[in-house]
Parts: sequence; C-alpha cells; structure tokens
Amino acid sequence: MMLDSNEYISEPEVNEIMQVLPNYEDKYVLELGAGIGRFTSRLCDKAKNVVAVDFMQKFIERNKELNSHRNNLQLKCENVMKLDFPDLSFDMVFSNWLFMYLYDDEAKTLLSRILKWLRPGGIMFFRESCYTKVGNQGCEDNPSVFRSPPDYNKMINSVTAKTENGSFGFNVLIHEPVETYIKYKRNQHQIYWIMERVEV
Repeated sequence: MMLDSNEYISEPEVNEIMQVLPNYEDKYVLELGAGIGRFTSRLCDKAKNVVAVDFMQKFIERNKELNSHRNNLQLKCENVMKLDFPDLSFDMVFSNWLFMYLYDDEAKTLLSRILKWLRPGGIMFFRESCYTKVGNQGCEDNPSVFRSPPDYNKMINSVTAKTENGSFGFNVLIHEPVETYIKYKRNQHQIYWIMERVEV
C-alpha cells in the first residue's frame, strides 16, 4: 500500500475509482492489498461478500475498526502470494497499489491464479503507480517496482491459466489514468486497468 498524507485527495480519488467499476452488486469480491479499508467499506456497500486481504496486521486491525459492523466482510492478514482459494470463487478481484510490490515473476503468478479464482465473465481491477512512486510516505518492508503501462500490458497479455474447463486469459476493457491525480497533483502516471476473464 502506498500512503499519502494529503488526505484531501482521498475522497475524490475513491469516488472516481468506485464510479468506473463495473456492476458488482450482490457479487463475490476479493480485495487484494486492502490496507486500512479505504475501498473496503465502499465495496461492502454493494457486494454480497468481500474478502479483504493485506499482509500488515496493523492495517487489518484498522480496517476491522472501520468495518466491524459489516456482516458481509472477511478480513485476512496474509501474503497475497500464499493465498489459496478454490477455482471460480469470485466475480471481481480488486487491487490498489499492489503489483508494484511484486517482482515480475510473482506478479505473473498472481495474475494466473486470479484467472482461476474468477468466475466466467469475472472482472479484474487494478491500479498502479507507474514510472515513479506517489505520496510522501512509504512501506519500507516491500520492494517497489515502478513499471511503465506498456510493461503491465505486456505482462497482462503473457498470462494465461489452464483449468479443467479450458484456458483463460485477460481482455483489457479499460486502461486509463486516474483523473483525480491529474487534477490535484498533475500526475498522469496513476493508471488503472479493468479486465475481463475470457477463454483463449
């Protein structure tokens, strides 16, 4: 999770991202890199069930404080590379500032697993800081890999997953900068992708 002490940007940023998401009402959602829960509560507002994962216990505890009243939320303190879910568990996977903390081979492995976890027609949303970091606080326990959008596109196109039902990959539906960061920080390098699971 990349942290930014400029809280004025948080609300419009979250609003923008929630507005671009495909419909997930009454769906099963997996949130990776959930952090303190900036997006968790909003996802829980519509989803049938949300599994929110972060590897930092203090973030999970803060998320729990904010969302303890919700009965459609499961919080897991876990390294995403150690997660294990049955195939076809989720309708949407959501991640914000996660892949920059994974090396290329880890990122590809996780994307391949996500393809298996997604149901037919499933959606993957992820947002990353490209080229350089954002914010004025860091998470020092993790490596940071600031890739370019073409690097991510190449990675996305290279990943497939084989299941008993066939072979699957990602089709990119949307690939855009986060307008809030352009408006408030003149930063065009906050990029999000929305992808669907398709047979290949």
